[in-house]
Amino acid sequence: MLNSTKNIVEFVTSNYGLAEENTATLLSIGVENNNYLIVAGKDEYVFRVYSLEHSIKGFRDIDSITQELLFMEHARQSGLLVPKIITASDGKMVSTIKNKSRYHSCILLQKIQGTHPQYITEHNVLQISELVSKMFAVSRNFTLQTKLIEFDILTRAQSSVRKIKPDSKHANSIMQIFNSVDHDTVENQKTGLIHGDIKLENVLVDEENIALLDFDDCRNSFLSEDITMTLMHNLHSKSQNIIRAGFYEKFTNYVSNKELKSIIQVTLRDMLRVRFVYDLCKYSLSGKDELIDELLNDPYIAKHILKK
Repeated sequence: MLNSTKNIVEFVTSNYGLAEENTATLLSIGVENNNYLIVAGKDEYVFRVYSLEHSIKGFRDIDSITQELLFMEHARQSGLLVPKIITASDGKMVSTIKNKSRYHSCILLQKIQGTHPQYITEHNVLQISELVSKMFAVSRNFTLQTKLIEFDILTRAQSSVRKIKPDSKHANSIMQIFNSVDHDTVENQKTGLIHGDIKLENVLVDEENIALLDFDDCRNSFLSEDITMTLMHNLHSKSQNIIRAGFYEKFTNYVSNKELKSIIQVTLRDMLRVRFVYDLCKYSLSGKDELIDELLNDPYIAKHILKK
């Protein structure tokens, strides 16, 4: 159930000390949250109202949302371009707004200027990878007060493989790829805080500056998980996926971040296989056998992911 824009305006005016003459416009509706653009004079903000599942129980609660915001502020103060959190008049980062008889967690963020890229390119994939690498590095100087969700792509791939019926068309191929992964290499990677939801909607570009948005899936995992999420973006598209479009070697050659270089040399191919298995399972369970055939016969996937 959506809050009315009138309700939003009244709430941000009374709880955040914004000028009384402000407007609210619905930006996006999602499973996890709804976002509103707040314009107060010359200033623009994003007001986020979380779903009940992200407010009271389960995936996120107020403590874990607060922890996520504290890390965002730590990253911002460390020089990364992420939204600034606006605290309410009571000094808290997370407030609660009533909708009917239910209370939802909500936050206010300063809006970052920029545009969402239309597709991943060899240039912005490098920018995104360098940015998440820096974020991963600064997370080592941040102490978690509340445990965030902990699940990595290897755990999810293992769970997905178990859901594949043995007699399904690609069951054997998927299992062979999964068994080719060096699990020790994957499991022995360093862990830190990752973004966890790298996609075009969560990236803003303004000239040469690039920003990350929406840290709802921020969690403790491997840096290579964020990297493979970027490289495997739009895997179904031969022209819009970095690997299938033939840009993977450019990406690996231009990387300058030392930790990222090390990942490319040691663990990236195994992690790409893990994410490939996860995606194949998702396609198999939704009946997309023709797409799986196409992917298994793609020459760039064979060269950069499947080749030992």
